[in-house]
Amino acid sequence: MQSGITVPESVTKEWNDKRVSDAVNYIKFQIVNSNSIGITASGKASGADFLAAAAAEAIQPKEPCYLLIRNTADGGDPTKFVFVYYVPSNSRVHDKMLYSSTLNTVKLALNAVFFSAELHVESAAECAAARLSAHTHSRKEMMTVNELLAHESAYESAQGIATEAKVSVDLPVKVSTDVLPAIAALKDGSVAAVVFTLNAETETLELVSKGPETIDQTAATFTREAPRYCVFNHAHTNPNTGAAETAVVFVYYCPDKARPRLKMFFSAAKSLVVRVVEEQGVTIRKSFEATEASEVSGANALTYLYPAAVEKKVINKPKPPSRAGKAAFTGKFEDF
Repeated sequence: MQSGITVPESVTKEWNDKRVSDAVNYIKFQIVNSNSIGITASGKASGADFLAAAAAEAIQPKEPCYLLIRNTADGGDPTKFVFVYYVPSNSRVHDKMLYSSTLNTVKLALNAVFFSAELHVESAAECAAARLSAHTHSRKEMMTVNELLAHESAYESAQGIATEAKVSVDLPVKVSTDVLPAIAALKDGSVAAVVFTLNAETETLELVSKGPETIDQTAATFTREAPRYCVFNHAHTNPNTGAAETAVVFVYYCPDKARPRLKMFFSAAKSLVVRVVEEQGVTIRKSFEATEASEVSGANALTYLYPAAVEKKVINKPKPPSRAGKAAFTGKFEDF
């Protein structure tokens, strides 16, 4: 999911000017005016730990940012930068969503060829050289979708990555360790249904259940207060051909009685949960939403999988009466 936030050409130019300047060893980027990326700070921090020194100057509590720090470590390449993606755990959920969905846009605009490593942190204390090797991501993981498409071999390899670390990198929510195995079980047919929830306190995607239950049997366990994300391998008969088929259906169940804050959180993360599922190789054929448990049913799924054709009605308007044979008006207005 993309946020629609852009990186102006003027900002890209400023970045290119600063990255070749000896007077600058860090540049801070943030979302400004709610619709674009801007450089909000830059400078030259000094210290034994080049990451910690820059973070101490640039990072502010509760303010997410993208921080580019020149690699001035011993043996490092000073023409390269460490891309620090800083999203504090106590920042607003809305900000987490925006910065996560804008991440690839920023990396593409700044050109990841200038990055030596990428580090995702939740506090300034985590931005340290000692943690770099353990918490950075490979060049392949740093590549944007467009870069992956331009390098087919890298793209094919990236498609096969199914680790919790890879998934949680781009998400503003954490992923519980039992989520990906459940999706894998759905993919290989071991289970027919998996149900997830979001823990609003820990902002973690968690597994509620998995099993052989049908979509109707699973819905019978739903309450009128708790939203759910449901993924079903729905076995059915194709109403058009009569053939037995299966199709993966994603249902976002959000009952009316759920707390408003919970509704907002679940709704904002819906497309991200879909992405988690599809990144594991599961193709979702159809998605729909429901506010009542009764709407989460096999019959309802079929109406979305095979929508009835809408017949276009053509209204024939009667032709106006012909004026043929009628005498033409030959008078003058002055005559009246």
